[in-house]
Amino acid sequence: MDPIDIYNTIKNGEIGRSIQLLKHHFPEIKDTHSTDEGPSYYETLMYKLTCQQFIEILRSRSEIEAVEFAHQHLRSDHKLHKTMTAEVASLIAYKDPNASISNHLLGEERRVVLAEQVNKAILKLSGLPTDTALERLLRQQEALKQASEGLVNHLKKTRDPNTTKPPA
Repeated sequence: MDPIDIYNTIKNGEIGRSIQLLKHHFPEIKDTHSTDEGPSYYETLMYKLTCQQFIEILRSRSEIEAVEFAHQHLRSDHKLHKTMTAEVASLIAYKDPNASISNHLLGEERRVVLAEQVNKAILKLSGLPTDTALERLLRQQEALKQASEGLVNHLKKTRDPNTTKPPA
């Protein structure tokens, strides 16, 4: 299973399909459980997918199906999950969710962000790096820049103010 397939199903709004693919090909993602501190990262990620599935049902203008889905799937004892549920559930109060104050939840960007989060989780579960070579290179470049600026500042402080030559 290529993680790009799951990424694309999320990006295309096929959330039910992406959840099935995740559970089938990465069963450990659904087998992580909460601790006393709260839900696990993977548990929250799966809950985000469930919330997105609710949003996709609303997009299809099926309010009754959305309410039934919410009653069955949008339940959690975790404070974070309850907050997420309240946010997405508010969409159902509007005849046109696109006109609601929560219309940002309907944007394509939300799908992309969620797809990227799931992709990183898959990479992590697979023991692969979660960042790209370019991201690592940019971090190294920033670290070198900060180190060189620190060295320049150090040299400026140690320089004798009466001369223009650096100390020997």
